Amino acid sequence: MEDPRVPNMKIWQIIKKEDLEDQKEIELLKAEIQQYLTTNVANRAIAIDDQPLTQMTPIQVSGFFRKLEREENTRLILQYLLTFLSEIPAADKTRGGLIDPVKQFKEFLQNEVALLKEEDVIKAILHETCKIGLHEPDNYWYYEARIIDKCLELEFMLNEIPDDLTETYLHLFGILKTLCLFWFAIGREDVRHARRSDIFMYKLACLLQNKLQKEEKPCASETK
Repeated sequence: MEDPRVPNMKIWQIIKKEDLEDQKEIELLKAEIQQYLTTNVANRAIAIDDQPLTQMTPIQVSGFFRKLEREENTRLILQYLLTFLSEIPAADKTRGGLIDPVKQFKEFLQNEVALLKEEDVIKAILHETCKIGLHEPDNYWYYEARIIDKCLELEFMLNEIPDDLTETYLHLFGILKTLCLFWFAIGREDVRHARRSDIFMYKLACLLQNKLQKEEKPCASETK
């Protein structure tokens, strides 16, 4: 029997039905993401100005700035993806430079994956899954282990990145998609509960994988 709480289509299936190859749709997506980034930066500045840090406990202050740091990491990932959409740096453009875009993007992605080991993130995930009856408080340990397993799986994938630059990009975008799929599943595949940043990252990763596969025609297998 199907679970009535689970939509008939998963989020990645909904996205796949969109015409992401249409240049007008791509431009609309880019504009939407830029607006999202601009709004987030403005809201973050307001939050910092309005936050009475002197009235907060050290733990609250730490949590506040940790949240800002996470938001900044997500912003950098989205900005890099938008930049790659305009031009994916070739090998001869990255060697010897002061900034290695591949290395930096990989580090941002590693930071995003590492969140799955953070205590407050694990608690938030378990809280959400408990609300929809997936488990009871007495077997949290099992679902916590599954979260850690997913983190280790993604970390292993990052450590196995090949030396070839095209293959490296393909794998990085594939890992990002896998991480987004995890978050979509946590939200029970409900678009209303999915973070806009995850949807944006998934769409951009799809576009970039398609772009690389058309230009280079590599043999790497692609995650859905």
